[in-house]
Amino acid sequence: MIISSHIRFEPGRHVENTLPGEWALSLTLEGGGIYSHPQGEFRTKRGDLLVLEPSVCFSWRVSRKGPPWEVVWFRFSAPDSLVPWLRLPRIREGHRLYAVTDPVMFRRVRRLLMKAHGYGARHLALCEPLMFNALEEAFLWCQTEIAGSRRPRDPRTDAALRYLGANLGRPVQIRDVARACGVSRTRLLTLFRLHMGMPLMRYLEEERMRRARQLLKTGMMRVKEVAREVGYADQKYFAKRFKRFFGCRPTRCRE
Repeated sequence: MIISSHIRFEPGRHVENTLPGEWALSLTLEGGGIYSHPQGEFRTKRGDLLVLEPSVCFSWRVSRKGPPWEVVWFRFSAPDSLVPWLRLPRIREGHRLYAVTDPVMFRRVRRLLMKAHGYGARHLALCEPLMFNALEEAFLWCQTEIAGSRRPRDPRTDAALRYLGANLGRPVQIRDVARACGVSRTRLLTLFRLHMGMPLMRYLEEERMRRARQLLKTGMMRVKEVAREVGYADQKYFAKRFKRFFGCRPTRCRE
């Protein structure tokens, strides 16, 4: 059994559900959803391929002030041949995710998932085998990309990670990171994206936000103090970025 949908969820939409004995997967095409989990919330973005394992309880919402969330999703009982390819990197218990960041790969995976959805929408004869074939091809491409990325990190990328970790609370310029790593600015940005799968400054902001949430949850520091601790002199701007990242205001972390 397999069902699918290509849908656009409007801001403010909220869903809680359990899939007894079924798998679920979604590819975010635009916008993103915010998933709640005992191990912490996470937000999907364009290109995120998310797999929910059977019987997992899940809860997601679309930020009231954010853009709509366009997604193609599937619910199914997985054939044995497909299960090994569904094992994407686990980010939470029962939740697996792979960020399809390469534009060519994203178009390929999107085309295959939309192709699978199209088979079901047209109620073709033998639509289920056709749908599962398209899903399997999409996941094979993702697993091929994952296997290709398992290469030793360049030591200059490791040096950049150390520099960023030591300077979360200070203004960071890319040229300063490059100088500390002994590499040109352009080469640093290329290496960092290759090995980390995201731009350097986006990685820095994510690390700052995670550190801010940890500090807020202790209840020992005011929001203004936390903002300064992670490199934001402007408390209002920090609160804006925090809400965009986690879907709630910094003060909600204390509740």
